[in-house]
Amino acid sequence: MLIEYAEIGDIDMVQSLISQGVDINEKGKEGKTALMFASYNGDIELVKLLISNRASINAKDDKGWTTLIWTSNIGNKDILELLIANKANVNAKDESGMTALMRASRYGHTEVVKVLTANQASINEKEEDGWSALIFASAMGYIGRRPGVGPR
Repeated sequence: MLIEYAEIGDIDMVQSLISQGVDINEKGKEGKTALMFASYNGDIELVKLLISNRASINAKDDKGWTTLIWTSNIGNKDILELLIANKANVNAKDESGMTALMRASRYGHTEVVKVLTANQASINEKEEDGWSALIFASAMGYIGRRPGVGPR
């Protein structure tokens, strides 16, 4: 139930369920947590509420994605910084070996890449096909481009 309310951003119902003692780290569709949905939807107030109530920052879904990986994939810098401040593992890997830095690099999220590298995200990690964050950024046309400008 908590997950459904987090997914639609109903912070009042989420707060009510938390106060009733619901499991804040329960998993729903594809193993996603309420924190993952709130983060993916860009709901920073809900993310703060969940973190302050001990939501697991480094939980993984069925594909091995953490909340930080989800956040890096969509490029939400503010939530990313909040997760890192609360000890998110910047070098966690999903089931294919991809990290948050690789996801951000793949989609040209320059500001997210800067935050991750400033917080010791490994630039040399490689996923199962041998691609690193630099290779993703280069292959997608983000190397040598102005920040915020997509592939050629």
